[in-house]
Amino acid sequence: MSQVARSFSIGKYWSDHRLTRSKVNLTLRSPIHSNRTRPKKKMRYLTGIRSYVSKALTYQNIPVLATGAYAILLLILLAFQSVHITQLEKRTIGSNNESENSNYKRAVERTAHSLYTHWGRKSCSAKFSSTIYSGVAAGSLYSDTGGGSNILCLPMDPQWSNFTGDVETGSHIYGSEYEVSDYKNNPKFGLFLETNARTLHDHNIPCAVCQTNGPAAVMMLPGRNECYTGWYLEYSGYLMTSHWKHNGRTSYLCIDKEPEADRCGYRDENGALFYHVQAQCGSLPCPPYRNNEELTCSVCSNYGISDRGELS
Repeated sequence: MSQVARSFSIGKYWSDHRLTRSKVNLTLRSPIHSNRTRPKKKMRYLTGIRSYVSKALTYQNIPVLATGAYAILLLILLAFQSVHITQLEKRTIGSNNESENSNYKRAVERTAHSLYTHWGRKSCSAKFSSTIYSGVAAGSLYSDTGGGSNILCLPMDPQWSNFTGDVETGSHIYGSEYEVSDYKNNPKFGLFLETNARTLHDHNIPCAVCQTNGPAAVMMLPGRNECYTGWYLEYSGYLMTSHWKHNGRTSYLCIDKEPEADRCGYRDENGALFYHVQAQCGSLPCPPYRNNEELTCSVCSNYGISDRGELS
């Protein structure tokens, strides 16, 4: 073969070889091919480890094998430590949440108390309640057509701001009295027990504002002297309010069945007057109610079964 022919043949070979390589490079750079053949990150790690171990076994290189084993052991320890730290973080978060819940519960128990008024007594007699202050029941005059209809428990240590002492156009507030003389069998006490007073009629009605010693719901239950299941009895007694013929109207009060009388209020000076309440059949269903019979009442609290299981 001549020198010219040989040069032409070699040039054609290299030209064809470059063309083939350029096609391969274009194919490898194609995004479609790249997406199909690019291994995932985890697979690359596994492939690298497999290749490393394969080469080490092929050449029986003990130092390389030892280094690889140490590296794998280190990775396992790091993974275990990461899991352990995660578990500790979860426990810490759970412990913090429990601590916060416990602190919140204690704060609620210290502050979330309920208040009620114990009418007819100078102090709170219930086992789970304490007395905030003692006072006297006060309201509008029985014959007045205006003024307030609710009854207040006025404390015995009032404080004053600006005042005149003169008579201006305004509202008036009076003390209150038991009115039970119509009960001929016991004109001094009516239906009440004679435990804590010599007489009740025309004497002023004491009161006490009470606070439950724990979180509780409190209600006045008319028509019953016992509480429903799950409720604790603070006290029971009789329902009283103003006379049906009087101009002034007052709210219904639950007066303790063993009431006390204010020693200073014995002079029959009237004020807000309180009478027993009798059921009237007609619009009121009878039975279960009975005509002209006096209604009882009770003040009940619910502390929750979890706090005071004995109350359920």
